[in-house]
Amino acid sequence: MGATRVVIAGGGTGGHLFPGVALAEELERLGEDVEVSFVGTEKGIEARVVPELGYRLDTVDVVGLKGRGAVGLLKGALKLPGAGLGAAALVRKLAPDLVVSVGGYSAGPFTMVAAAMGVPTALLEQNTVPGVTNRTLGRAVKRAFLTYASSESYFKGATCETMGNPIRRELIDRAAAFSYTPPAPGEPLRVLVLGGSGGSLSLNRGVPAALSQLGELGGIFNGLTSC
Repeated sequence: MGATRVVIAGGGTGGHLFPGVALAEELERLGEDVEVSFVGTEKGIEARVVPELGYRLDTVDVVGLKGRGAVGLLKGALKLPGAGLGAAALVRKLAPDLVVSVGGYSAGPFTMVAAAMGVPTALLEQNTVPGVTNRTLGRAVKRAFLTYASSESYFKGATCETMGNPIRRELIDRAAAFSYTPPAPGEPLRVLVLGGSGGSLSLNRGVPAALSQLGELGGIFNGLTSC
């Protein structure tokens, strides 16, 4: 038998792509009989990151429909038939044994067509509230691997399992080796605020303001800015 071919579809942003990269790393750890490649677009972050990491990237010609206005929505909709045909040709070319959507509009046509052609399909969902693509694919894929159990209601057509968000091994190794030295008196205290997707803007604006209201302790944080 030949190698098991796994295609990870999607991207656009790091929040979608890097859990897929973590999955690819772990699949490769299973042995040389697993081949992993990616499908995305030429405009997403995957176009730069995936080749740099040494993985194969095939692209589909599709654009997002959400938030594009009436003209953008029309242009995106007109691309869908061609994207579907291109995805079907790519499925036949790659002949995957498994397709995994990590979300982002680029995952839609390829994963949907693969499911229609009888290829085993699954999705990874990083968010509590899934995006449009994965919500749509939840009606077509067989399995949904979730970060939060509360997301299960969006994927009633799939067998769901709450696994958490995949983390790249490089980050796990760095965390294991991390050490912290508190700042000396008079040195600035640096606070890193991490927030993703729809919650990032409110966190970046609200956390500095909240820290500055902590009475005497708040003086340490005065002058904080977000970026």
